[in-house]
Amino acid sequence: MATKLITVEMTGDVNFDPFVSKKNRFHRVTKERYINYFDRVDHTTLTKNTNYLLTDDLNSNTTKMQKAKKLGIPIVTYADFAINYQTILQLSIL
Repeated sequence: MATKLITVEMTGDVNFDPFVSKKNRFHRVTKERYINYFDRVDHTTLTKNTNYLLTDDLNSNTTKMQKAKKLGIPIVTYADFAINYQTILQLSIL
């Protein structure tokens, strides 16, 4: 079965790297580097076709957060997306 490409928009600082050991957690992660960890994920602008808005703070009130809520786009933290990536990928199976 083929999987759809998962599209995400990002807001806030990534500051979560699931692939760096705990003693090196201070390592700075860019949004581009974060997205490159995940197969079948593409960074896009926020539209009604975006699958997820990734954020560092679920309580943020940025314009992107407001637009995602208005469009009904799920908002998840960078950490939750990384931890649940395999489940998210399985949900995208056609």
